[in-house]
Amino acid sequence: MGLISGTVEGDEVPDAPLRVAAYRERVDDGAPAAAVQIEVLDSWISPATRGQYPARWKIRIPDAQIELDVEPWLPAQEMQLTFAYWEGAVRITGLSAGAAVTGNGYVEMTGYSGSMQGVF
Repeated sequence: MGLISGTVEGDEVPDAPLRVAAYRERVDDGAPAAAVQIEVLDSWISPATRGQYPARWKIRIPDAQIELDVEPWLPAQEMQLTFAYWEGAVRITGLSAGAAVTGNGYVEMTGYSGSMQGVF
């Protein structure tokens, strides 16, 4: 997937604001489930590159009692430079220890519109 980073706040959240950052590689090697669970809920297809990017996520951190919905403010945030990648602003809503939280964040994703092998 790439990087998700954001800050969430809520009236009932102790030690607010809560900062959350998660990173996941797209690898299926049979490794055990991570402490951070990321589920893709929707996707967006670039009209320029035909790359299909995840466009909405559910992030769960069970040990911390955190469940967040992450959604792009705008789906079309693909950058086309040496290689195409998606980076952009996201809004965050969800629960932390049962209390409602909201926030903003940033997501960066590479490799969805073609291989980057040999680019670097």
